[in-house]
Amino acid sequence: MLEWLSRRPGFEGKVAAFGTWDVLYSIVNAERSKVPVVAGWKPFTDEPLTEGEKAVNALLPELPRIWPDNALDVVTTTGALAYLRKHRPRVLYVMLGETDEWAHARRYDLYLDAAARSDAFLKTLWETLQSTPGYAGSTSLVVTTDHGRGDTKLNWTNHGEEVEGAEFVWAAVIGPRTAPQGVRKGVETTQSQIAATVAALVGEDYHGAVARSAPKLPVVDRDVSREKPGSHRGER
Repeated sequence: MLEWLSRRPGFEGKVAAFGTWDVLYSIVNAERSKVPVVAGWKPFTDEPLTEGEKAVNALLPELPRIWPDNALDVVTTTGALAYLRKHRPRVLYVMLGETDEWAHARRYDLYLDAAARSDAFLKTLWETLQSTPGYAGSTSLVVTTDHGRGDTKLNWTNHGEEVEGAEFVWAAVIGPRTAPQGVRKGVETTQSQIAATVAALVGEDYHGAVARSAPKLPVVDRDVSREKPGSHRGER
């Protein structure tokens, strides 16, 4: 979806992805898609660097590589916020990974710490968007997870098709195109609907263009497939 969206009119150079897991380069197929990707332990090179980016770059050689393929979340969040302010993308994908890594390590204390930092990042991100002209009042935020976890004391650290409960995921959406309905119950949704949902929130009909894709989540309250071309192109 990110590659498809980056080639739509008005989105050229306006889609980017940041992540702690270095496999993100392959997930987005950065070489083919040309979508800017920054992932893993690589230093920031997007000159001119902010003071935050310079500080993280200086720390990178000193930080413990607890996971060789997965950086600490602060590396990713620092870069994502800096990119947002410098380049004003229409779509920005941010993938955090510490909660999953600490869970696999059976460190529930550090798992909770990482979740709290993720929440703090979302707060900072939303406040930044709502205080920035061009984003304020016209931006949606979609938060979800790529998998669930086991629901017992033994298997809460794991996920996969053999782990009962790990198939349950959640998604939260806030923005001008989503009515404040609170926690929804009795609504059948799947992870596959996230792609069309993100596209719909910026005025594009991914499900209509890609037949094998799933439809958008029902929380998006306007049907972009029935809107005139160019409608809501300013939304992010």
